Amino acid sequence: MSDAEEEPSNQRALLIPVKNSEQAVEVFVDELPEDVNDIIDILRAEVAPLDVWLQFAVEYYNQGHVAQFQEILAVASEPGIEEIYKDNASRMCRIKFFIALASHAVNAMWNEEDEKKREAISQRAVGFFQRADRLDHQHPMTLVGKALMFMAKNEDDRADRFIKSVLISNKTNLPAILGKALLLYRKKQYKDAKKLYLEAIKLHPRSPQAANMRMCFAYCCYHLGAVEKARAVMKYTRLWTRPMWTQ
Repeated sequence: MSDAEEEPSNQRALLIPVKNSEQAVEVFVDELPEDVNDIIDILRAEVAPLDVWLQFAVEYYNQGHVAQFQEILAVASEPGIEEIYKDNASRMCRIKFFIALASHAVNAMWNEEDEKKREAISQRAVGFFQRADRLDHQHPMTLVGKALMFMAKNEDDRADRFIKSVLISNKTNLPAILGKALLLYRKKQYKDAKKLYLEAIKLHPRSPQAANMRMCFAYCCYHLGAVEKARAVMKYTRLWTRPMWTQ
């Protein structure tokens, strides 16, 4: 850690604004402490904006430190936090906290083969979704998250209702488009799925999901018999993603 006003660095860093000051504490992402309480103590002491809490949680998660990710979000969403962070931006961040925790649980569901264990994990996800709903019961990411949860439980009809709800209000919502495409792919409706993946690529060409979208498009091409096209897209995707691994 260092003061943000000292020497400039090429290392990627996260900044924690110092309370009642224009200075900030600079934390290099490749030097995140294993003991997450070191970060939490600073965030608390400086009453850091909730989006800064989220940045640290996501960075820990991206580095594979799930326990630290969960601890930061648990502390940042503990009872009474709304008395400190009362503005609308903070409310939206709290929704993102619960969606992030729910999404982690949903990801675990997709990787769990035991039905009973998967159901137990789904109950954790439901709990986080319910907390997000209390703040905004129509937030699109909550609805998409629920759709993915139901897909993990092989309840695609219920998932489709949530996806449709989002797309009715916003036809360009990327997570919803990808969710709908996945539903179609699962139904082996590869032509329609391919069309949606192509639409997603055109609407959001610089999305962090761009490589995944192209790979899914290639899988659809493969299933439709366009093997050479599928190979070309996969090759292009591998080349295209090499310099963008940090996105």
